[in-house]
Amino acid sequence: MSTSLCSMIPASPEQLRQLLATHWWSALTLLLLPLFLWLLPLRQPSGRPPVVRSWIPWIGSYWAMRTDFDAFVARARRRHGDCFGVHSLGKTMYYITSPEIISSIYKSPKEFALSPMQFEWMRNIFGLSGAAAADAAAVGQQMFPLIHKALSPAYVNGLGEAFAAAAASSLGALFEELHSRPGRTTVDLLPFVHSGVFDAATHALFGPSFPSSSLQPSFSTFDASVPALAMGLSSSLDMPFTRAREDLLRVFEQYIAGQGLGEASELIEGVVQVARSHAWSGRDTAVWLLALIWPLQANSPYAAYWLLVLMLRTPSGLRPLVEEIDAARGMWEKEHPAARFEESVVDFINEAPLPRLTSAIQETLRYATGSFSVRCVEADSVCLGKHEFRKGDHLVCTVRSLHLSEDIFEDAHKFMPTRFIDRQYKQPSYLPFGGGISQCEGRFLALAQIRTFVVLLLSTFDIALAEPQAPEVKFREGQRGFGMIRPKGDLKVVLATRNGFGI
Repeated sequence: MSTSLCSMIPASPEQLRQLLATHWWSALTLLLLPLFLWLLPLRQPSGRPPVVRSWIPWIGSYWAMRTDFDAFVARARRRHGDCFGVHSLGKTMYYITSPEIISSIYKSPKEFALSPMQFEWMRNIFGLSGAAAADAAAVGQQMFPLIHKALSPAYVNGLGEAFAAAAASSLGALFEELHSRPGRTTVDLLPFVHSGVFDAATHALFGPSFPSSSLQPSFSTFDASVPALAMGLSSSLDMPFTRAREDLLRVFEQYIAGQGLGEASELIEGVVQVARSHAWSGRDTAVWLLALIWPLQANSPYAAYWLLVLMLRTPSGLRPLVEEIDAARGMWEKEHPAARFEESVVDFINEAPLPRLTSAIQETLRYATGSFSVRCVEADSVCLGKHEFRKGDHLVCTVRSLHLSEDIFEDAHKFMPTRFIDRQYKQPSYLPFGGGISQCEGRFLALAQIRTFVVLLLSTFDIALAEPQAPEVKFREGQRGFGMIRPKGDLKVVLATRNGFGI
């Protein structure tokens, strides 16, 4: 080493301070150079989609998306157009916001297959063992047709009737309790609605003795972490999630091993039988049950909640829905004098014209969903719009960008409960349940549950805001991509028993 170079190496803290004071510009340049290089525009080969610039290596745009996803996508679209890459947690994925391109992707399942990431989710998120994962394709050939049939319109009424019976029992018990007192109570709306829908749906699937209430705390913890894990975060880094998942799987394992399975729906019984025919462990069978119920339980309760919250904030409140349900119920009961309403609510919902309720539900799903459909490019090279995509690229179809497009929906950022009464929006503009081969299998059951719970609730109680000037419930950031957006905040409401009604 030369003498001149050795003289530049500080021998003491004092010499280091003197060196920095003399050569501060050089030191600052060395510190900022990596950041400058990282912030240079990400140059893509000709024809490839542009990639959103990000500040932090590996982390990329992860925090920007979690902070305000809608604003992030809007900025990216203004700068880059309808297709753009996003670097997050070590991966680059391409976000698609054009209805025409999304439709093309859905119509070409051979070129754009279900992403291998979605099969990896069974291991990283739900905890499927390696041995079971190796057998998952064979099991899927039996399991998926079984699930598809059980949740199809022709077969879903049985689960709908079981849900209605459980919900009517719960709401009826509260009605009787309040009827013997002053007749009203004040509740926090979110836990009230979430518990009502969650418990009724769980009992419909697993039977009336299933410990649904004990499942909810762990389920909420599990659900809160799913989006981050789906984006690539390892489950081993999230201890609350891991503990919650183990608690859930333990409950399902005990259920499978006990006597409760005799009360199960045909769907749950069929899933367990297929798993047993492949000699799966009780834990891996429990993983399938968790993966089956999670999409339903993570969405239907919040859909019912958002419907009520958004309607309560309109000038007319819930009155238009109540009047419509009352009028339709009166006509239906005249036509079916021997039928008990609480035992026939599914028939009522299937037969009665309820255009305002139907439109309000459709608008809620447009306004408050944030679903993704992830696909993997199978072809060596394929063009979508102006861009080339290559084998192995992951494409994220962002449904919410369509639902908030002013080119498709007038005043798209406003909740308009009558929007769908006079006009129906079809795919690819309106996709609350996704589309193509990954369209939500449980959509018919979910819609039946939302309609049933709201009809039973509004037939039993008058609902009013306890604090009309309370802050609005907002969308919680960070949980996007899997259906209903979670709420930030809540409302207190007054429940009052309805004279001459009830169930």
